[in-house]
Amino acid sequence: METGFSVLSFHRVISEKDPLYFEANSQWSMKESLFVKILIALKDSVHFISSADIKNHFEKGYPLPPKSVHICFDDGWRDNFTYAFPHLKKMGIPASFFIATDKIGADTYFWQEALYANFGESANLSEYQEAKIVLNKNGFHFDVENSSESAYIKLFRFLEGMDDLTRKNIFSLLSISSKSKMSERLFLNEKELKEMHLHGMAIGGHGKSHTPLGKVESVAEEVKQSKISLEKILNCEIDSMSYPHGIFNQSIQAECQKAGYKLVFSSEKGINISHQNPLAIKRVFLPSWNICDSKAMALSERHLRFRIQKFIGSDSF
Repeated sequence: METGFSVLSFHRVISEKDPLYFEANSQWSMKESLFVKILIALKDSVHFISSADIKNHFEKGYPLPPKSVHICFDDGWRDNFTYAFPHLKKMGIPASFFIATDKIGADTYFWQEALYANFGESANLSEYQEAKIVLNKNGFHFDVENSSESAYIKLFRFLEGMDDLTRKNIFSLLSISSKSKMSERLFLNEKELKEMHLHGMAIGGHGKSHTPLGKVESVAEEVKQSKISLEKILNCEIDSMSYPHGIFNQSIQAECQKAGYKLVFSSEKGINISHQNPLAIKRVFLPSWNICDSKAMALSERHLRFRIQKFIGSDSF
């Protein structure tokens, strides 16, 4: 009976002592202490596998051990190097890091994180009322009252469907800065990527601009240029990537394959099996265990494992 393999996916791992902690979007960020607890809870009950193991499984039919789990990170945040990589290296756990190459070494947020860093979900409603006044005065209809959603989510959805130029104009109107208030570098630089790769971590693409591939002018250029940039930095073949925002279709898959990617990770949830498409690898994010969740920290290793296997939908742990 085939057991398959699971992929646990993260974005940011950050310490409470880091000056950027309070700017980090809680939906996609995890406390360093909880991340370590998860690794410890799983280390003796699963087999952590590498990106190369997965590729050999699909291409050559090499079997994977039971209870196989792969760890990966999206975007290329600097805190991956500072707070996640040292623990992975110490415990001998391989992982993949998928990099949005336009952000290598950057000190500016993606627009979604810039919005959060400047407003945040706990912002006073009056701040959104002020935003509403400014936007409506400039021809943009934005309403914060008539919805069960938080004002932050409403503003996020309002901006999500806009083109970059219009969104930048709105950011300017609302005085939203794309830089951290701490004036810190936010993303991995070339030196950090090289060190992680040297110590057995797989580096993969995540698009060039981090734009959903269904919205870019050329999917081929977006995925190819990301690959070329990383290969130049690391002097090796880059054959894995994750879809920015998890969005893909058959046409996008075909372009990724043409560009030379052998493994592509999606945001579809589930367990992976050997005869599936390696350009649509399923992953599981752990959104309920973010930097605001203190309950998970109080759990024993056994109960933490139980919560993870329940979330994944597998009893193999």
